[in-house]
Amino acid sequence: DGSAVRDYIHVSDLAFAHTQSLMKIKTSNESCCLNLGTGSGLSVMQIIKNVEAVSNKKVKYKIMPRREGDPSVLIADSSLAIKEIGWSPKYSDISKIIETSIKWYKKTC
Repeated sequence: DGSAVRDYIHVSDLAFAHTQSLMKIKTSNESCCLNLGTGSGLSVMQIIKNVEAVSNKKVKYKIMPRREGDPSVLIADSSLAIKEIGWSPKYSDISKIIETSIKWYKKTC
């Protein structure tokens, strides 16, 4: 659809990866840099359509030109995280991310 493709990940998956990383540092006294993501991407337009489907509400949006230097596709390779800390995303289905986000928003607003 021409909109940017990104790798969306659930905050709980990120939190668990950080916990696993801290455990590795504690047990081995070593650290490393890891990419975290699902390894697949969705376009911004796909996100909008998914939000509309999950929320049963129309999303207002405006199509703007791509920002200079912004890559059209940006997807994480988490293979090192799998190897180093035994991590992989568990909750990062896009519908689950959206449902969780809506529930959080309703509690805080």
